[in-house]
Amino acid sequence: MWDCVLKTIKHEGFFGGLYKGMGAPLVGVTPIFAISFFGNDFGKKLQQKHPGMPNIFAVEKVLFRYYIIVNSIFTIILDYFTL
Repeated sequence: MWDCVLKTIKHEGFFGGLYKGMGAPLVGVTPIFAISFFGNDFGKKLQQKHPGMPNIFAVEKVLFRYYIIVNSIFTIILDYFTL
């Protein structure tokens, strides 16, 4: 295994050989995570009466539901357009 890695680095360089083709997946995944964090933050703002109020377990369960809904909707849409 190490022989293969060393030959690849020698012939194509470290980034060219080992990280070739990683740009497209990173560009595709970044918006999905941004939307996921937006959904989580949006759910927090809807559940808190006062900013900075600590969340209890029941509220965290509801926040997770908002996160799942928002994440699922946008992931389905983005996956549809990437096909």
